[in-house]
Formats: sequence, C-alpha cells, structure tokens
Amino acid sequence: MNLKAPESYLRATSEERAEICNGAGAAGWGWTVPDTLWGLCITEAANIHDWMYHFGKMDDDKREADMTFLKNMYILIQQGSWWFRAIRRNRARVYYKSVKYAGHWAFWDGKQMPNNIEKKG
Repeated sequence: MNLKAPESYLRATSEERAEICNGAGAAGWGWTVPDTLWGLCITEAANIHDWMYHFGKMDDDKREADMTFLKNMYILIQQGSWWFRAIRRNRARVYYKSVKYAGHWAFWDGKQMPNNIEKKG
C-alpha cells in the first residue's frame, strides 16, 4: 500500500495494533466516524494516525501524525478510482481539519502535558 508509518507500527503484531488502533473516530467517546471516503476504505490510514497519537509526546508529534493522516488518505485516493478523487480529497481535508483542530484532547488523553501547553477542547 506504500502508506507512511512509523517503524514501530510496521513491526507491531495485529494484536498489538488492535489494542491501540480503532480506525476513524475516537474510541470510547460515544460517536463514530466512517472509515470511508465515498466508498474508499481509509482504516489503515486512521490506524496509523491512532498509533502515532498513542506514542506521541509533544505537539510536534501531533502535527506530524495529523499531516501523515492526510498524506496517507491522499495516497489511498490516488490508488482508487479517478472518478471520485476530487470529492474524496475534499472529504480527506475535512477529516484532517477535524483532527487538527479537535484532536488535541484525544492526543493528550492520559498523558502528562508540558507546562507551556494549554489543553484545548
């Protein structure tokens, strides 16, 4: 698939990934987000994003995870049908903006936040 992912994700077993990753949406928060962009499955891109959020320690790690999510969705879109590329890219940008602006609480959940960062959301 050629998606960008940390080495730790690539080396992890499916059981290890299942403990951390749940596809699109935040686990345990009572709402779900489709793992598709107009019929195109993006579960693997979302799982890599979950993995990066879990192991991230700084705001730079969050930004990298969010950007990797967007790039991976674009890779999947390019591999899919050309007919839906434009509307899928639009939906991918919505998903990206959602994690960029509203994912701060999910990234910092259960972590010690540095003193110079204000928790949002």
